[in-house]
Amino acid sequence: MGGAAIADMMLYIESAKGLFHKIIMQSGTSWQSMYFGGQAKKRAKALAETLEWSAPSSSMLINYLKKVSAADICAAEDKSVHADEARSVQKGIAPFIPIVEHEYDEALITKMPEESNIDIDIPIMIGYNSREILDMGSRYLHKPQYLTFADRDFLMMLPIRTGFNLQINDNIYFEAIQEVRDFYFDEGYVKTKKPGEYLTYLGDGMVTYPIDYTVRQYVNKSKAPVYYYTFDYSGEWNWRKIENLQSAVSFDGTWGASATDDLSYLFIYNKERSAYRAAVLDKGESEELAVLKNMIRLRTNFAKYGNPTPEGDEFIWKPATKENKECLVITEELEMRNNLHEDRMKFWDDFIEKYRAKAIDGVVYDVKEEL
Repeated sequence: MGGAAIADMMLYIESAKGLFHKIIMQSGTSWQSMYFGGQAKKRAKALAETLEWSAPSSSMLINYLKKVSAADICAAEDKSVHADEARSVQKGIAPFIPIVEHEYDEALITKMPEESNIDIDIPIMIGYNSREILDMGSRYLHKPQYLTFADRDFLMMLPIRTGFNLQINDNIYFEAIQEVRDFYFDEGYVKTKKPGEYLTYLGDGMVTYPIDYTVRQYVNKSKAPVYYYTFDYSGEWNWRKIENLQSAVSFDGTWGASATDDLSYLFIYNKERSAYRAAVLDKGESEELAVLKNMIRLRTNFAKYGNPTPEGDEFIWKPATKENKECLVITEELEMRNNLHEDRMKFWDDFIEKYRAKAIDGVVYDVKEEL
């Protein structure tokens, strides 16, 4: 996820032009709400305080942090963020992330990606696994009773960088939450018997919508093809999913591929090397091996030619365009679909536009009518 977001950012850095000629981005984008959050100085001070050191000045703070080991910084960084901060601004929070820099000779990112006029002129392959959230959300399958708390203290998260947030605990904040509940949950609330609904909500906010939105931005800017995909296969080599579901008491909504499941069909998972060997030696080709061959063929063709299905290939992966948001769905077969999850993507488009129009100085809050 983070590597894909960095690759996305590199597309908008002038000095990075020519460093690469094609990009594959899996499960991440700089549009995800955690990026470019600012407050770098505040975070650095909080980190120093977590490490039990008070910074009299910025220069002394920098000198101190230079001496701290990477291991100590990694151990302390999460503690430097207030537990309720993400809820209060409705976005993902990462302690230390890329920021927009002041203009100086060695600056890399001096504008937000959406403000950049840099042309994108290299082929892009971008996508995600269909149920990435099975990894992060597996606790709701092991202990569905946690969904009672998820409903009572509903986590509202805006899926992309929007430029606004809702004033927590205002009436309009709770109205917005109910809009989300009414859309994602068939009775308007989170149910312990249907964890799949909550997983879909989380997955759309964290992965599916940000990636889909990014694809739409690319097709408006890019001079080169944009190949969009979702890996949806669930088989015996989905090792991460299998691990996530061990001892689960609910399997509602567990179709598709979990986070990193695609890697088992691109690289040999060392702990399960014997499974690959058996599949290769077997006279009949297993479904898993067929998926692996497709995955490797698409990736290597893209790396070599900038086109995953070059001329002469039996199947053609059509790039997404402004008119048709073509998406390759990878299961045991390869299938092109247009405007995948259109209703869910439109919900967030409309939701963001509605509340952005209500924002005053970046905040949506109750406006009291004057008598």
